[in-house]
Amino acid sequence: MNEIERIHEMVEAGTITDTEAERLLSVLREIDQADGELAASEAAMEAKALHAVAGPDGTPATRAVPAGTATHAAATHAAATHAAATVTAAGGNAPACAPEGTRWVHVALLAGDLSLRADPNVNEVVVRGDTDSVRVEPSADGFTVRHVEDDGRDSWVDRFLSRIRSGHVELRVPAGYGVDLSVTAGDVEIEGIPFLRGRLTSGDLDARGLRGIDFTTAAGDLDLEMTLSEGRHRLRATAGDVNVRLGAGSDVTVDGSVSIGSASVRAPGFDTDRSGVGQRFQGRVGEGKAQLDVHVTTGDVHVKVDA
Repeated sequence: MNEIERIHEMVEAGTITDTEAERLLSVLREIDQADGELAASEAAMEAKALHAVAGPDGTPATRAVPAGTATHAAATHAAATHAAATVTAAGGNAPACAPEGTRWVHVALLAGDLSLRADPNVNEVVVRGDTDSVRVEPSADGFTVRHVEDDGRDSWVDRFLSRIRSGHVELRVPAGYGVDLSVTAGDVEIEGIPFLRGRLTSGDLDARGLRGIDFTTAAGDLDLEMTLSEGRHRLRATAGDVNVRLGAGSDVTVDGSVSIGSASVRAPGFDTDRSGVGQRFQGRVGEGKAQLDVHVTTGDVHVKVDA
């Protein structure tokens, strides 16, 4: 019995409601579709990076492989792996979204709504709300927050259902710490935390007070307020809208694109160019010391710059 069949059986048995079943099925569909799209998108970007760094001076030629075959998938994966290694060897392609030595809170949760707020009155992560479902452990560079381990007998559906029924989790984070997020499904709110990196598979993200970001979302909307003045920063969204508000004091060069959708920028000195069903945009705030790269596969991007 697969997970979808199990969900229908649980509805018939009265174990879960129709609303809970629909949420489970919706998340399963979104995760399957978004993960596939994200993997393809990331492979394509890494393959493009390979062409960018590989010069005509002896790089081994690769044989073209028909798309849609298992060999093509393996070749794409190999190209992506090689591209990542090549770019890293050339100086690294991971944005420096936070200063060296930044302390991090690593959050790895399956499902459920989550809020994180900086609190100058704590020196470790404090859990509020559903305190029984998560635990905090020290890590080499800060703290790790994860769900309490089960006995291994529950299925993914059982674990997911217990998470969405358990309620909202709130984390109070020591001032100055960044958050490294890995959440499968749920809405996330962030307030006053300076640095954010990681991934949200399905759900919306609302963040205020950021000074650095390297984040990917598969299915969901991003609503971000940030002030960028140094470092390299990146946003990637497979399906969803991205709203970026750059606060006063930002000093950043912005380079963005939408594959299917539109982009609008409310600021002087920005250019937008329509390309088929997509759009590109570029501009600079201040001297453009920091760098922000934005890419959306399907959706709209809105950028606003405060005076």
